[in-house]
Amino acid sequence: MKNSKILNALFTASIFSLLAFQQICIPEISNIPIIALLFSLIATALLASKTAKLKGDKLLIVAYFLAITSYMISVIESPDKISTLSFLYFLVIYLIFFISPKNPRQLISKIPNIGILFCLAGIGQSLFQSFGLSFYDVRNIFPEDFILAGYNYSYETNYGSGIYKSNGFTLLEPSFFSQFLAIFFIIEVHNKKRLHFLAAFSIGILTSYSGTGFMILGSWLIGLFLTSSIGLGRKLIIISFATIGPLTLFLTNEYLLNRIAEFNNQGSSAHIRFIAPFLNYFNLLGQLDILGVMFGAGPGISDRMQLGNQANYPALIKALMEYGVLFSLTYLAWWMITIKRMAQPSLRLPIFTLIFITSGSFLQPLTLFTAWILLFFSEPTNQDAIKSSQSMHNEKLRLAQR
Repeated sequence: MKNSKILNALFTASIFSLLAFQQICIPEISNIPIIALLFSLIATALLASKTAKLKGDKLLIVAYFLAITSYMISVIESPDKISTLSFLYFLVIYLIFFISPKNPRQLISKIPNIGILFCLAGIGQSLFQSFGLSFYDVRNIFPEDFILAGYNYSYETNYGSGIYKSNGFTLLEPSFFSQFLAIFFIIEVHNKKRLHFLAAFSIGILTSYSGTGFMILGSWLIGLFLTSSIGLGRKLIIISFATIGPLTLFLTNEYLLNRIAEFNNQGSSAHIRFIAPFLNYFNLLGQLDILGVMFGAGPGISDRMQLGNQANYPALIKALMEYGVLFSLTYLAWWMITIKRMAQPSLRLPIFTLIFITSGSFLQPLTLFTAWILLFFSEPTNQDAIKSSQSMHNEKLRLAQR
């Protein structure tokens, strides 16, 4: 009972820290998010209280070995271009995936209880502006030295409109606010199903004016659709209606049409996230030999080289650029296997989307710690786990009958 209370308290602390301190950094220490320090303390407390154990992960160990190899090669090839701090940051930040809480008992079902507070704060930001009040968030409280640099914490819905996108008061950007609310929505649907919570999360996503939450929800719906038992004919009908609806919405909504046009506008949010990273990687490939392609150009190189486009690199592209093809394939395989083994079926595609599509998460503590919580604080409910349990039970019965 005591361990259960400790685990519950540390879980609550991890969720609150993850949401409340996204914009806060440790002053004068290389712009490091304070949540990196907080989660180090939480992980230490989990191990010290024996509410978590160290878990061996062979594929992640292989990824570490390949990363070290890539770093050693880059030290020899181009020591003046790489970042040793970036390499050390990678080594430290992924250590949390070796820590596995004991008997988590579906603690993630409690996440919406905390998330609703930040959702209401974001809705409040939008409402206050509609009454002519100024946009207000955590930056109005903390000194500038304590705020992480390099993020669009909030910006106008349209240039010159004077209306700013909601960020839930403390979240890193409106896009992250949107993504987290989508995750809260999915967890709530598969657990307590409280309609007022679902309505609030939906409204909150709209106040963010960001499409990333819809991408998370879309991946969730695709997962439900693919695993459903309905026939092919009905699936085709559903696909038709599901396609017609969004197309009609996009073609009749000027704001959404403008957002689509952003993909072709260099410097726009959509171009920076989804187009520029690939263009820059292809530019880098033209400068690398076969050794550089296989083992990467070196840690931190994506931030230090001028490759023609301002970009926010997704995890896989950053891994390919800095650590090469061998590491990246191992890294991708590790994520896919871990998600399949650990995540609830409803969260598999959303977690994959969170890591590889909607955020630059290769060295981003916020996204990685979110994935760790979603993976390690839930008991497996998938059919693979059920079959494994049944197989072990049948094997015990067979041995007992001998």
